[in-house]
Amino acid sequence: MLQQNRGQRGVACYLLLLVVMVVICGHVQAENKSRTEPQGRVKSTSIVDASKALDSNNYQLSLQLTNRILVHQPKNMQAHWIKGLSLLGLNRYQESLQQLEMVADAQPENRKIANFITKVKAQVAKHAPTHSVQCETTGRDSQFGPFRLCASSVLTSQNGNHYGPGSALDFDERSAWVEGVEGSGAGQWLELNLGGGSSFQTLFLVNGYAKNRTTFNANGRLRMVRIQAADGLDTRITLKDSMEQQEIRLPRRVTSPWIRLTIISVYPGSRWQDTAISELAVDLEEFNYQTEAGSGDTVQKRSGDYLSEEQALDRVMAVEEIRAWADKVARADSGIKWRTEQAATAHCQEGNCLWCFRLQEDLGSHSATFGIYCIDGHTHDISKIDPITEKSVPVQATIP
Repeated sequence: MLQQNRGQRGVACYLLLLVVMVVICGHVQAENKSRTEPQGRVKSTSIVDASKALDSNNYQLSLQLTNRILVHQPKNMQAHWIKGLSLLGLNRYQESLQQLEMVADAQPENRKIANFITKVKAQVAKHAPTHSVQCETTGRDSQFGPFRLCASSVLTSQNGNHYGPGSALDFDERSAWVEGVEGSGAGQWLELNLGGGSSFQTLFLVNGYAKNRTTFNANGRLRMVRIQAADGLDTRITLKDSMEQQEIRLPRRVTSPWIRLTIISVYPGSRWQDTAISELAVDLEEFNYQTEAGSGDTVQKRSGDYLSEEQALDRVMAVEEIRAWADKVARADSGIKWRTEQAATAHCQEGNCLWCFRLQEDLGSHSATFGIYCIDGHTHDISKIDPITEKSVPVQATIP
């Protein structure tokens, strides 16, 4: 009887175990099913959401959604198509065409897709960014101008908006220089040519496309920038992500006919990858107009020390290395001649301006250039122009 009861209890326990296993398995299957079904709905909904984002011109969102879909469904041509149109909306032209052409290759019989891509290519060619260096002159009416600005690339004008380098120094924050390459614009540069060996230590910059808050947030802004000048300055500055004018204090005083800003990194735009600078200015007053502390001297007093062309040449010819060259020329029984490379203009008498001279040995049938030397009309600092790099190198000399 005891043995029979044990057997019955054993059967009962076995049946109970089977019931428990069935219940557990059923629960797991139900759970897996419940997990699987929502995933299918999410994928379907993501395509719909991506399409809606595209229709509302929210290209960044539609791109993010299609990227998520393509991680799990790399052959989803609908996702590739929406991604291509999103990239096109973000001005990422080459990437856009790659996506669209992938869809066309998968459906070669679809003439509508082929015709659309042909139109896209024509549109891309029309609005293709300009990668060659462009220069513009601005500030002709300014008391310090005119200035010449050059940029490594420029976004093609659109909807009546001009994005050339001159837009960065037109005293209008509603316009801007916008670089014209694909991506963030890292490596692109804007150069301000001052037309003489001006001295300065402070720059003023309005970051991004500061037309309004919407355009500012939509486009890229400079985060880290490399600043270079002809006198050897080479430094990096981190800028604020702000629409307000920023003062950039350089590590030392600079004397240079140009200043260049190169994009190192950016604050990305919410809609466009294009990076912009609305305004760039150099504080030329700081050293060129300042009153000497405690002396009471004015600009007129300082302008009185301005060198004439004859005085400038006399000082240059007194430099030790030039005197030695002149003695050698005299012993060779040949003559010295010079050509004024940089002539002063009227406004230079109220600021810093270089006199530059090309010194040559007259050999009768031809001339041999010894070098190009520049002297600051106010500070009387002398420098030599490197013929290869065209950079200004200070000349250490005591001029009587």
